Amino acid sequence: MTDKVKIGVVGLGIMGEQYVRIYNAHPLAEVVAICNRSAEKLNTIGDKYSIPTRYTEFDELLANGNVDAVCIATPDFAHFQPVKSALEAGKHVLCEKPFTTELIEADELLRMSRRRPSQKLQVAFNHRWLSSYYHGYESIRRGDIGRPVAGYARKNDTIWVSTEMIDWAAKTTPIHFLGAHDIDLMR
Repeated sequence: MTDKVKIGVVGLGIMGEQYVRIYNAHPLAEVVAICNRSAEKLNTIGDKYSIPTRYTEFDELLANGNVDAVCIATPDFAHFQPVKSALEAGKHVLCEKPFTTELIEADELLRMSRRRPSQKLQVAFNHRWLSSYYHGYESIRRGDIGRPVAGYARKNDTIWVSTEMIDWAAKTTPIHFLGAHDIDLMR
């Protein structure tokens, strides 16, 4: 029997809560700590998923020796510092896409990660498992359409996503928030 990976989730918005739910349902994972700036959200999610260890300060979560890995589910613009701190603390990291919104930050994190080969650093691209993306990928992989030489993507996202659903939309861009999925598929 493999030991469960003990995970701390930081950022309990839409994606953060999904990570907590999914990890708690996985037989090889256990959410042992959660972190969010809002104590109200922290307690709502903690109570809903029976997670007793809760932090409003990320450094306190990182100091928890029971945490093996950290899932960074903060807004797009707020990935760099938590990923950097988690790597420095010796934790494995799964970061929600986009990895960062600044190339210089991504380069720094990659250099750090490469100096720590025993630590895992991953970026989550959840659209890889959406039916349309998966079937497109498989069609290309099988050679059904020949070798692609260009790509085109169009998003029909409703305005309420950036005006009502996420309150930090002004701090990201469509290429970071939405286009990252299409770039990932094309790559």
